[in-house]
Amino acid sequence: MTESAMPHLHVSFDLSIAGSVSQAIRKTGGNERSVGLIDDLSLGPIDFPTAESRAEWVEDATGYEFLEIVQRAEFFWREVTSRTNSVIAWVCFDDSAEYCGFLEFLWRIGETPFKVIDATGLEFIDKSHRQWAPRGLGVISADRMIEAGLIDRAKPLRADEIDNYRRLWSRLRAENAPLRVVSTSGLISAPMTYFDDWLARCATVEWRKGARIVGEAMAAIWESDAGAHVSDMWLWGRARALAMDGVLELKGDTSEMRSTMVRRRSA
Repeated sequence: MTESAMPHLHVSFDLSIAGSVSQAIRKTGGNERSVGLIDDLSLGPIDFPTAESRAEWVEDATGYEFLEIVQRAEFFWREVTSRTNSVIAWVCFDDSAEYCGFLEFLWRIGETPFKVIDATGLEFIDKSHRQWAPRGLGVISADRMIEAGLIDRAKPLRADEIDNYRRLWSRLRAENAPLRVVSTSGLISAPMTYFDDWLARCATVEWRKGARIVGEAMAAIWESDAGAHVSDMWLWGRARALAMDGVLELKGDTSEMRSTMVRRRSA
């Protein structure tokens, strides 16, 4: 089957993005499939011998079970690289998880032809008539995708662009850092402690719900230039690590941020 005769498969690097893409396709009269990567490759080792070893590392770092996630991710990768579909990858390079997922896609896809829909740099006008620049596809609704004409933006990458992206991912895999974040100089490796200061600043000397502190830290990170993307799972794992280091105090069922109270340890 030639590429032009193959069914289109829209690929994104987050499940919620895949849902929005699917809605946009349906609303514009299409019936093409959309799939999303469940694994967030901006956190944890990326040069790992097995999916299980990656899951074990993330579980140790966060306290959350991760094996099913990496196993489901392998099903995703098998479908995306099966050469039975004409693949269209959706990505915003301002979001570290999307960026990393896309680089892994390039690492695995080989010489199979594909196209890219790049949402980086989009701008919208919000209800208050203010300019708004989303830093990830995850915050762009299906209607906004249609408004921006994203479905019609699919185009192939040049060979030199692909080579540059693969060199970047090769370097990041060799560094194999705990985190990867988008900085002013591009996608870079970062230590486990990269987001800790935001958590510590959002905690007070009064007891507050763990979920509230994590939510406020996520919002502060999003508004900063710290890399935009970080999961609540990762931040809660770091909150527990900060408690072990004596920076924070926790009380309650510490496996659940919603049932745990947190405060900053007084001097």
